[in-house]
Amino acid sequence: MWAIGRYDLRLTEDDFQRVSVRRFAALYDRFLSQKQHSDFMVGLLCSVTANFSMGKVPGSEPLQPDDFVPWLPEPEVELTTGDEIKAFIDAQLKPKQVKR
Repeated sequence: MWAIGRYDLRLTEDDFQRVSVRRFAALYDRFLSQKQHSDFMVGLLCSVTANFSMGKVPGSEPLQPDDFVPWLPEPEVELTTGDEIKAFIDAQLKPKQVKR
């Protein structure tokens, strides 16, 4: 716990001594979220580069970030149909009535 606090969370010795277990856990959760986001961004960069490079096999499935960073958790995806997307965009572009 001390090593995580000092090295990963960059707490000073005094800060580490004063931080409560609950706050330490909150800081560590935030650290893990940031690390997961950074790992995802690296996987995204790799997948985009590979999908648009001259070495891509025609007709193959596009590579995903988790193909390069397999320890990422499965993304929580909300499945949406094309009609739902179109309806949302149409609603956003529709002129709004302003009350006077």
